[in-house]
Amino acid sequence: MSGYTSAPRPFRRAAAADRGESLWAWARASWGRLALMRRAAETRRELGGLNPRLLADIGVTRAEAEREAERWPWDLGPGRNPGRGTGARR
Repeated sequence: MSGYTSAPRPFRRAAAADRGESLWAWARASWGRLALMRRAAETRRELGGLNPRLLADIGVTRAEAEREAERWPWDLGPGRNPGRGTGARR
């Protein structure tokens, strides 16, 4: 015998359903990440445009504000990479 059976294989159907669900989960997570990146870009742009008095009110120097405003939108961590891909470290 060839080992072939005509019995249904429910695990394949379940695996396909899992792939579909994981695709939607991935799409939702990606969309959420894009929204975070857009918001980060907007707030960094606003921070870069604040006047010295407002920066003093929030306890940020002009240099810190400029460094934050120059960060890439996908750099969402807490200030690890101060420049635009320059490799500079604090």
